[in-house]
Amino acid sequence: MTPTHRPTVVAAVLSVAAGIVAVAIVGDAPAQRQALTIEVAGLSLLAIGYATWRRRLRTVGVLLAIGGVSVAVFGLLIGASEPARITQTLELLPGMVGLLVLVGGLLPIRSGWERRLVAVGTGLVFLTVVTSGVVRGTPTTLLLVAAIATVLSWDAAEQSISLGRQMGREATTYRSELVHTGSSAFAGVVVIVLAIGVQALDVQGLSLSGLVALLMAAVALSVWIYY
Repeated sequence: MTPTHRPTVVAAVLSVAAGIVAVAIVGDAPAQRQALTIEVAGLSLLAIGYATWRRRLRTVGVLLAIGGVSVAVFGLLIGASEPARITQTLELLPGMVGLLVLVGGLLPIRSGWERRLVAVGTGLVFLTVVTSGVVRGTPTTLLLVAAIATVLSWDAAEQSISLGRQMGREATTYRSELVHTGSSAFAGVVVIVLAIGVQALDVQGLSLSGLVALLMAAVALSVWIYY
């Protein structure tokens, strides 16, 4: 069998899951959760449609994929119109669009564009995290957890793409994917524990420079593990 050099499935699923967690942490209003839930349902249907299409059931796969995109777009429309305040809309939409782009990169919708779409998708998810801190004053610890989840999403996506290109999508790589993502998650937990420790020292809130330093530490740890 000729290897299929596309992103591997396990790390791709973990990447999208981490991205969803990041958006859900900061988008906690009922209307935001409703919109995100609908979009996730649509993205799941899109992925099922793509898998069905890859199994030569082309007509069924296309119909499922079209249905999935339609549901995901409906979720985006709800996210743009239903939140009670404009700040909630500004906070949520970049992340929802980012999740759609991320999934498009990991299916992938176009060979050779995987890393480009992943970078754009996770960048938009991170924009939601930053916007939440600016417009709603989300607690620093929650922002940090969401930011680390975004880093994990990017890291897992990169591993999915790399393994897919090196070994093929059909190769048995799930152990490597789980170990790598688990190691990155552990590094993120260490950063979170350090942040909680700083707060426990009765510091009067983390400064912007302190938050940036913690985020840089999360990125540095994840990239170090990745390479």
